[in-house]
Amino acid sequence: THRPLTADEVRRLEQQGCRSDTWASVSVHPDIDLGRVRDAELRGTVRLGCNRRSVQVDGVALPCGVSRAILVDCDVGNDVRIDRVGSVVANVIVEAGVVLQDVDALTADTGATCGAGTEIETVNEGGGRVVRLVPTLTAQTAWLQAFRLHDPRIAGAISMAIQRSVDDAKASRVRVCAGAHVLHTGPIRNVHIGPAAVVRGAAALEDGTILSCPEHPTIVGEGVQARHFIIAEGAAVSGGALLDTVFVGQAVTMGKQFSAENSLFFANCEGFHG
Repeated sequence: THRPLTADEVRRLEQQGCRSDTWASVSVHPDIDLGRVRDAELRGTVRLGCNRRSVQVDGVALPCGVSRAILVDCDVGNDVRIDRVGSVVANVIVEAGVVLQDVDALTADTGATCGAGTEIETVNEGGGRVVRLVPTLTAQTAWLQAFRLHDPRIAGAISMAIQRSVDDAKASRVRVCAGAHVLHTGPIRNVHIGPAAVVRGAAALEDGTILSCPEHPTIVGEGVQARHFIIAEGAAVSGGALLDTVFVGQAVTMGKQFSAENSLFFANCEGFHG
């Protein structure tokens, strides 16, 4: 349904402070309001969706559109608001209803697994009892990975299943899924953000997956720094929590400067001041 820009539309965008070295690679929804695309740089292959609606941000209805941002090889869905990106949004699929506002950078490397395949040295701090992260990890599959290494049939079957999940996680672009809000954050690199997730005030996120759903939105809040992680649906991580090589299960709550490394937290755990 997208179409190329006309010469008149390119001139209009340039008058509105937009620029591109590759206008021929920019396509737009037939019903787009170009008046809502201002002070933006569009590089590589960029698709822009319909932007005539408004979205709720902190209880206030704000117009959809793209402003004060650099988009590189991005696919922007309908009813999206992108505003005040300090560096770039690159190699990202931004689905419908997403808000990206006051973000330092949102980037992805080709083939990034977003935390899948990360090895966590559990049980034995000296290694040898590795659990590999995947979005579908459960306490049971983690136990099998760590404690059934002596049975080559089970270990082999688990290893193959885990590797399939890691391969499935690889993508040329990461996704910010429908309805997610990313506000006032530091740099975000190689992070998949699930539907309806709220990332607000996070200091830095790298190589991770934030699973979420509209029924149980996941929250990543102020001051959080996380690397090599998976956070499951309904979890709330905030208060300056520091995570490195960690799995956070469903409905887990973390905050108050809690820190964790090489750790697995399954459903309904809590961590504060630790």
